Amino acid sequence: MTSADPLGAHDWHDGAYVDRWIGARHESDADRRSQMRRLAAAIAVERDTPIRVLDIGVGYGALTEELLRVFPSARVLGVDFSEPMLEHAARNLARFGDQVTFARADLQNSDWAVGLDGPFDAVVSSQAIHNVRHPERVRQIYAEVATIVAPGGCFMNLDIFSPPGDRAGATYAAAAAGPEVAPPGVTKRAAPPLPLREQLAWLDEAGFVEVDVLFKDLRQGMIVGYRP
Repeated sequence: MTSADPLGAHDWHDGAYVDRWIGARHESDADRRSQMRRLAAAIAVERDTPIRVLDIGVGYGALTEELLRVFPSARVLGVDFSEPMLEHAARNLARFGDQVTFARADLQNSDWAVGLDGPFDAVVSSQAIHNVRHPERVRQIYAEVATIVAPGGCFMNLDIFSPPGDRAGATYAAAAAGPEVAPPGVTKRAAPPLPLREQLAWLDEAGFVEVDVLFKDLRQGMIVGYRP
């Protein structure tokens, strides 16, 4: 897979870059882990249920780790298109043995879900899908996700959402007590052009029901939809 960030903000295939990116994220890991724990806890099944979960954009495995703390009998398939990320995840999650498996999948390609052995009781993602950048492709991804969620299952996306306009963006900046600062190596042009309202509509369009925002804090938030 040779796809890169369409805006050139990240080089997910470069091991040294991925190492630096993970190191920078560890500085804010407490806040991110708190959000991931909220996502895991929001999957409304008994904690000892042996659910199957797909983690889209598994990265270095942080969300999968939180899921397995909440659901110790779960089995998780982590997908990512970055080989360096998958290597980090495999090391970080090795103690879970065969409860965690991995596959390479590129969300830019419409066949990314082929061969993943669905359906899954829950499909989850944390700050990954916005990196696709193109709104129409994200819209299609939501439709593709709908085909691999089991009846009664859920899709939960913890991600970054753009303000719906310039005035809202200024309000976000003021509420954050200053101009929004991009992470190291990320330019302002890399901000995801994916407002929340459109993404909720795409989940409805994909056939999810009871689509909602579970929580949101400025640009960070989690959206959820359920399969009938």
